[in-house]
Amino acid sequence: MALVEDYQAEFATILRAGQRTGVVWDGDPAVLGALSFGALVGLTKLARASGVGIDAFDLLMVERAVGAVLGMPAPEPR
Repeated sequence: MALVEDYQAEFATILRAGQRTGVVWDGDPAVLGALSFGALVGLTKLARASGVGIDAFDLLMVERAVGAVLGMPAPEPR
């Protein structure tokens, strides 16, 4: 559990820094972090259940979706 708590604390620090610069929406960093983490957990569950490697998914779309949860601008196409 300490690893998860360390991750959550570090992610909250990163989110607060993003909020200070206006890149991440204002709001509780714990809630924003939980929403982001939940989306990625859901994706890994889908990958396991479908037997499809996570690298087979459109990861740019995933990045855009999680970024939208945080209020970040969409990344440029690669």
